[in-house]
Amino acid sequence: AGAVKEIQAEAGDLKATILGKLTTYLIPTVLIAGITWIISLLNPASAFVRAVKGIIDIVTFIVTQGAQIADFVNAVLDAVIAIANGGQAGVPKLIEAALASSVPLLIGFLAALLGIGGLANKVKSVFQSVSRPVTRAIDKIVDFI
Repeated sequence: AGAVKEIQAEAGDLKATILGKLTTYLIPTVLIAGITWIISLLNPASAFVRAVKGIIDIVTFIVTQGAQIADFVNAVLDAVIAIANGGQAGVPKLIEAALASSVPLLIGFLAALLGIGGLANKVKSVFQSVSRPVTRAIDKIVDFI
């Protein structure tokens, strides 16, 4: 019980810290990207620019996420092959793996289309910054023991 209190005292309110940092970054970023996208729909001249930017974003996404895309395609093909061979035991797990790998891929794709492709790195940096106080608290407890 004392160790938990020590970690809580050292790390502070993790939930509030994480949500605070994420919302201060995500809300303005997503709002600006959404508003920019909507405004660009109002101007016919920007359609060409949006099309070119969209193509560049898609190609960049495919190049940077090629390994994840290949893993997703392989997971889907494994499930299809298992179904075609009449195997029933491992099919749900294969389908679940395919769906699980598709979620971050689709979120990343949509973020790239909106022009907020660096979102994952920002979220990762928030969690890394929050983990530092927790690590320090654990180190203090280990040193004490």
